[in-house]
Amino acid sequence: MYRIKTSERNNDKATEYETKSLLYLLTKIKGHRSIDLFIIDCLNDVTGVAEGYKDSWDIQSKNVTSLTPRQVGIALYTLFANYVSDLSFGHYILFLPSLKDGYVKDIAAEVFQIDNFVAGKIKAVKSGLESEIERRNDIDVNTASNLTKIDSFLSDVIFITDRYNKSDYIKSIIKFKNLSSLKDEFLIRIFEEIRAKQAVKKIPNVNGVEVNSIQETAALGKNITRKEIELLVVNRVIGNDLFSRNGIPLYFIREVSAMDEEDIADLIQECQSQIGKTLFNKNNKKAFWHLLEEIISVIEADKNLGIRSILSQISDKPKGKVFTMDENALLYLIALVKEGLEHEDH
Repeated sequence: MYRIKTSERNNDKATEYETKSLLYLLTKIKGHRSIDLFIIDCLNDVTGVAEGYKDSWDIQSKNVTSLTPRQVGIALYTLFANYVSDLSFGHYILFLPSLKDGYVKDIAAEVFQIDNFVAGKIKAVKSGLESEIERRNDIDVNTASNLTKIDSFLSDVIFITDRYNKSDYIKSIIKFKNLSSLKDEFLIRIFEEIRAKQAVKKIPNVNGVEVNSIQETAALGKNITRKEIELLVVNRVIGNDLFSRNGIPLYFIREVSAMDEEDIADLIQECQSQIGKTLFNKNNKKAFWHLLEEIISVIEADKNLGIRSILSQISDKPKGKVFTMDENALLYLIALVKEGLEHEDH
């Protein structure tokens, strides 16, 4: 049995780091492509979970300038509490700012383990953790048996130092070949929207709730899926909703003008289904983004082109790689992008 214990009230800097840690899991951590789900402010700041709950990445984030090794140890407490709990987590990660040169051997390392700390500083990290265990004195954590596990825990922890701006994390989602056309202000707005989405998931109070597995947290309303985040980003890039239920895209009307209502509804559903299969195909994600980039490029070069003319100007290579989309789906996507970009212009 695992009892959820949440007591932190985070400031803006802390919540920014929590979003950065989520996006690090989404785009950069080793094995990130297998992560499908993010559990927010429940088991830890963020817990990433693989499809079928086959693996998990538990992250505690700490945005404190000039962390000392002892403070690093204190910040490890929640990860240690999970380490000795009845739940099994695959990876234990502390996400933090860069440390001082005198604290670690390789200051350039973005991802490292405890052995990167200077020998004397490892003792300080351990001392900080031990003092926090004693201070909190949680009967589920502060036991003689658990204290013998500190060294093995410290050997397992992964330390990740944040080296990226908000915009960098969003760029890691957008698989354009050329990202220079995307302004930082636009990318930061997307980051803030993801942070707001994350903040909503922090609202439900689950303190004291007991679960027997990570899977059981699904009923608590604390989850964000990879698909939700990726779809949000795509929608902002094209300025439209890929899976809108609000009628037919303006520039797609001509394609369906001779059809009856039921057939139109079926066609749009099929187009959206094909787009979804392409966007969310982990093994072919870049192909979708490269196609989208070329569509945007053709539209921006000549805003007067019709959707069939736009399709004809897109090279065969990106069209060929999105084998899960037929001509109708391609035209539907182009119509959405063209409509969205025109809205943004106005």
